[in-house]
Amino acid sequence: MRLKVIQINIYHGKFLDKLISFLRGEQPDIITMQEVSGGRVNFWADQRMDIFQHLRSALGLEGVVAPMFRLIGDSSSYESNAVLARGKILASNTVQLKAYRDYSDLLWEKDGPEMPRNALDVIVRFSPPARGGSPLLPEEGRGVVGEEGVGEGIFHILSTHGAWTKAPVDTPEKIRQARLLAEYLRGLGDEPFILGGDFNMEPGSEVIRILDKAASNTCYGSGINNTLNLRTHRAAEVLGAGRLVDFIYTSPHFRVESIDAPEVDVSDHLPVRAMLSWT
Repeated sequence: MRLKVIQINIYHGKFLDKLISFLRGEQPDIITMQEVSGGRVNFWADQRMDIFQHLRSALGLEGVVAPMFRLIGDSSSYESNAVLARGKILASNTVQLKAYRDYSDLLWEKDGPEMPRNALDVIVRFSPPARGGSPLLPEEGRGVVGEEGVGEGIFHILSTHGAWTKAPVDTPEKIRQARLLAEYLRGLGDEPFILGGDFNMEPGSEVIRILDKAASNTCYGSGINNTLNLRTHRAAEVLGAGRLVDFIYTSPHFRVESIDAPEVDVSDHLPVRAMLSWT
């Protein structure tokens, strides 16, 4: 089985039309997303829109969203991690890395290191492809987690957004959250998983070293050395050649056939695009 995965921080939908066009052209089986928002948290012109619901409808995929916070008195305004998939969603779980809470006003950089954080884990069943391409939608009634167990075309698909500081430096709070996430991944045992995220940290940091011990980082050896869009990022002038902060991690069950970070203006980050084989 082959799965096409795209990891992308969508920048609160700032370039929503371009993002949808890109994703329609790519036809991924799995999309892991961060900064998925609704209402007044949007950077898209329509601040009434629920961007997750719009994407799910526009792409014709199943999905789950895990808000990290909402605005007090306006539950339609939120920021979240999300997963979209071309498969049957069986269950989901939200791992609280920094407790959920509501805010009276927009945060942006004011509360960056202390913002709520989570990791969304979605269990998805994919059917084998008919002719060597992407998996087809599964037939209804063909088993559930309790009958088949995770593994026979059933995978954990996770999305997360790492704690942020202006400089990508290790802090006790970032390390604490990384350890929680690594412990969760190890707790999956032999169950196959794919984790996409904007980790806000670079290889060589303690945060990434902790995660590297719990999963395989598919970006290593790929030639990818930057996942920030230096044409659209508001801090581009101080980023130099950029930073590698977005990754796709997997359990040992997967082999990387190809991986890159296409230079497309769909966010202030570049998408990470991978074709994975389930071995």
